[in-house]
Amino acid sequence: MTSPSELMNKVDRKTLHLVLLCAVTGGLYLLIWLYKTNQHLLEATGQRLCSETYIIWICVCAGLGGALVSDEDVYVAGLGGLLSIASWVLYIIWSFNARTLLVSYAHSKGQTHFSMNAFYTFLFNLYYINYCINELGETDRRQQPVYGQVSPN
Repeated sequence: MTSPSELMNKVDRKTLHLVLLCAVTGGLYLLIWLYKTNQHLLEATGQRLCSETYIIWICVCAGLGGALVSDEDVYVAGLGGLLSIASWVLYIIWSFNARTLLVSYAHSKGQTHFSMNAFYTFLFNLYYINYCINELGETDRRQQPVYGQVSPN
């Protein structure tokens, strides 16, 4: 298990940058971020958040949903819409699993005050998880003693 600040350094993405990269790439970067963060959380906590197959299904639903939603056929467009909704449901499920994992990880590292808002997890899902990973790392960094500094007299 690594420290929360090391986890933050591994994820290494500010939330605003994540939002902008997601907007510029049409959501593709968010899928890459999800895959990498899932691996980093496994390395940091030692607990598997979800399988790689789960993330592949998120990619399939998001990709096919985005491709089919603009089709001229109403039924195909409806299927694309359903696949897009399914991908968002899978995102939300992953986010709540990550929320549970991060809270237990923070408590095991001595940050008993760390909590995550369920409404924000539902509303902002992956962006909020990224924000909380960064916040957890910053809190850990602030709690570590700084050696070698001389106090002014």
